[in-house]
Amino acid sequence: MNASCQPCPPTPAQAAEDLLAYAIDRQDIKWCLARLPSERSAHLARVDSELQMLKIIGVGWSLNHRLAGSPQKAPLQEAYWAAVQDFSGRFSETTALLIGQRIDYFQALKDRLDLYLAAMRDAGPSGGDPGRIIGAALARLCDCNDDLPVLMAAARIFNSALARVGEYLAATGFHK
Repeated sequence: MNASCQPCPPTPAQAAEDLLAYAIDRQDIKWCLARLPSERSAHLARVDSELQMLKIIGVGWSLNHRLAGSPQKAPLQEAYWAAVQDFSGRFSETTALLIGQRIDYFQALKDRLDLYLAAMRDAGPSGGDPGRIIGAALARLCDCNDDLPVLMAAARIFNSALARVGEYLAATGFHK
């Protein structure tokens, strides 16, 4: 195939929209929730919302990790987080209409990111698998403490985001 026939890579804004669409897609979260033992049902709503936030954060984390040293990192990260902020604003407005109370979803995402970064920092440089560390932090956040199925669900969502974002970046020419 002639090189001039190759599809153009998406702009950072287009890539950010693609990545946000993946980050808010709930199929993998539903799959993980369906496999939690029934005794976790008291915590299911909290685990659900925390897994969704983790997936959004995981995509942003992946951009930082996968594009380290790349000139494409800053424009793509800025576009992604701007798209997340826009989505968060719409989500916050909708939630306020439904429950009668305003929440700042973007601030909640930033708070979770800080919590996960602190967990990684506390684990030290050789603390092990980041998915497992973040999974344990999410389980504690959901009052499930060291609940292995919740920890594994969170690790799966985080590690899957890392892998899927890497695949997307390679397929679109952002990262080779």
